[in-house]
Amino acid sequence: MSSNQMDRNDYDISSSQAAQSNFERAAGALEAALARRDMDVKNAMAVYSADGVSDRYAAMEAQWNTAGTEVKGIISAIRTSLSENDEIARRGLQQAASYIPD
Repeated sequence: MSSNQMDRNDYDISSSQAAQSNFERAAGALEAALARRDMDVKNAMAVYSADGVSDRYAAMEAQWNTAGTEVKGIISAIRTSLSENDEIARRGLQQAASYIPD
C-alpha cells in the first residue's frame, strides 16, 4: 500500500513494524539511561551525607523515581498498543481475504 486515499483506511504492517523498531531503540536507550542514573544516584548517596541537604535530595530523588516509573509505564503502554494494532490489522486482513472467493 503506497498511498492513502481520503476515502479509505490503509494500514501497512511492515511500516508499523519499522516504526516499532525505531520506538524500541529510543525506548531502550531511555530505559537504560533511567536505570544507569538510578544506580549512579544510589551509589553516590551510599557514601554521601550532608546535614539538611541529604534529606532534601532524597525527597527530590523520590520525585524523580516516581516520574521515571511513569515514563516506564507510558513506554509499556505504547509497546502494548503498537503490538495490538498490528494484531488487529492482521486479523482484519485475514477476515477480508476470507470473503474473497478463490
